[in-house]
Amino acid sequence: MKPLVRRTHGYTLIELLTVAVLLAILAAIALPMFRDTVHNARAANILGDVRVVQIAYSNLLADNPTWTRNGGWGRVPPDLAPYLPEGFNFQTEMAVYRWVRLRPRASPWGVGSAMLWVRPVRNLRPRLVDKLARMANQTMIIKRRNDVRFYMVP
Repeated sequence: MKPLVRRTHGYTLIELLTVAVLLAILAAIALPMFRDTVHNARAANILGDVRVVQIAYSNLLADNPTWTRNGGWGRVPPDLAPYLPEGFNFQTEMAVYRWVRLRPRASPWGVGSAMLWVRPVRNLRPRLVDKLARMANQTMIIKRRNDVRFYMVP
């Protein structure tokens, strides 16, 4: 009878299962952190767009303090377009913007102001809305379930 010889190459089933469990634990920890980082980046990108519109609105008022026209969802208002960077769009892969000019009596401050309405695309709501509200200046926004409204006071 030949003696049993153990094979010395390869891994046992227990070793493979241990590695698989460890990889699953690491993935369970890393994926939510990665997803949160992606949402932070998306929110920062949208807030950058909001800031660009705020600066354009300030420049528009400095040059011409007359009434601006409203813009529909995804459409750049014609009065504001010359003050925005070339190619700036009110519809991105992450959100759609809408420009609304508020009359003094409709404004929370009692003066003529404007509002940039930001609505993230459907598959990013409401998590991105929450992230935008946390990252933005809390006094100048109204957060709804599916959108965030950024108020701009001259």
